[in-house]
Amino acid sequence: MQKVIEDKIADAKKRAQADIVLVVLSQADVSTYNAVKRAGDVVHGVSTVCVVDDPKKFGTTSDGGKDLQYFANVALKVRRLLSI
Repeated sequence: MQKVIEDKIADAKKRAQADIVLVVLSQADVSTYNAVKRAGDVVHGVSTVCVVDDPKKFGTTSDGGKDLQYFANVALKVRRLLSI
């Protein structure tokens, strides 16, 4: 899996001249998260932000609305990584 992740991040860096890569994980998985962070930060020098595509963690409140605080936190992380 590490090789696939490294190839995808390398492709994003090359084709889009990416400074940051947003990765949406289908489930919370430490080994995948670590592989993404290693490929981005160590191998290719690209900052990465990982989020989990899970309604409980991806900004849905108990009444079905969006939890704006979650999205604000992700935006702050992206802004910090881009230094803007």
